[in-house]
Amino acid sequence: MVDYPLHNLSLKDETGKEQLYELYALSEHYGDTFGGHYMAKVKDPFDNKWYLYNDSQVSEIPAAEAVSKYAYVLYYRK
Repeated sequence: MVDYPLHNLSLKDETGKEQLYELYALSEHYGDTFGGHYMAKVKDPFDNKWYLYNDSQVSEIPAAEAVSKYAYVLYYRK
């Protein structure tokens, strides 16, 4: 499990200035290198709620569930 923040990911830019980022989406992968299933978790910019996208189903999830040991790609914005 890689622990990653939902808010205030602190990275320095090329000048050494701190930049803060917020997680707004992630891709998850269940399975192995030969097959599996992908899902996405996305924070809606209008209602600030998290949603799980699993094929044709979409469901609201608590923000705490955005952190997952199955996270594959994390999407942050400044």
